[in-house]
Amino acid sequence: MASVVGIETEHRHLIELLSLQSSGRGLLKLTTVKPGQRKAIIRIYIIKDGKKQFLTEFSLNNLTREKLEIPAIDIQGNYNGAFRLQVTLFLNGRIVETRKVNLRPFLPGRWILLRLFPPSLLCLLAALLLFVYPGFLRKDPPLWRQNSSRITAEKPSPLPASSAGETIASTVLPPPQESPPSTAVQHNETPLPAVRETETPISPAATDTAAGSFPATPAEKEAPPTPAAEAPVFKGETVYFPPDQAVLTPEAQQQLLEYLIVLKNFRKPVVLSGHCASFGTEEGRLDLSERRAEAVYRFLQQQGWNPEAEPEIRGYGSSKPVTTDGDDQYLNRRVEILPLN
Repeated sequence: MASVVGIETEHRHLIELLSLQSSGRGLLKLTTVKPGQRKAIIRIYIIKDGKKQFLTEFSLNNLTREKLEIPAIDIQGNYNGAFRLQVTLFLNGRIVETRKVNLRPFLPGRWILLRLFPPSLLCLLAALLLFVYPGFLRKDPPLWRQNSSRITAEKPSPLPASSAGETIASTVLPPPQESPPSTAVQHNETPLPAVRETETPISPAATDTAAGSFPATPAEKEAPPTPAAEAPVFKGETVYFPPDQAVLTPEAQQQLLEYLIVLKNFRKPVVLSGHCASFGTEEGRLDLSERRAEAVYRFLQQQGWNPEAEPEIRGYGSSKPVTTDGDDQYLNRRVEILPLN
């Protein structure tokens, strides 16, 4: 079972922040238990084999100074894959504190693996080198020296006489012997067999080709028409807001920048619908939800989004929540980008 880093809420619930199986990052959005709460304590544990061990804790005091009924508390963890864990605490989008936690006392087995990994890698490379180059450790001469010694040791074999009776220039020619004119010259060499030349009949098609015309070919099959490029699949997107605010967080801005590529290739009209959590008056929630949708539209316009059809801006207040759980109200503070039906 992989070890995880979790956050304790309400002194009894543990929520996973990130896994320690590999390097990565995790983010949790928290809020206070009740409106007007002054102090919050956030404890962070490592959970291994079903047992939790305390790592560190953050303490937030004087929360009423934020002048928000329910402040937004974010916890972000970054793990480098070895033993360093960095935890950052945000309050209403601002960094409050950053801590680095050493996980070496809690992950002793991983320390042994990391120490054994470099020697094991060297042994594997050495074995691979011996397998690919088996003569690496033998004192064999290089290949070019072996070839040169082999050529020196071998004697060149005399070449046979050609069909015209000539020999190589290095061979000493015997003096010519005159023979009587009436006497036929006898050769000791075996006469070469005559080469029979066979003529291949030339087909009319080849004649036409030589004359410059090409033989008829079967009718080519018409290539199937190229299918039209499919329009990009448009899927809705949701960004979240802090309580009682219509300001985009850095995470929401990065999310919209990545989603802008899909929006620029989508030619149909869309709708931007804003929503709120179930706090405050209904009139205030309707106004806040509409301002959140307008904030998303303004940001996309600043980044170069110029849709053919003007998108619809709608504010629903808290009439369409995705959850009624008090601990998950941050999921209702959102703006949804959807195709207009």
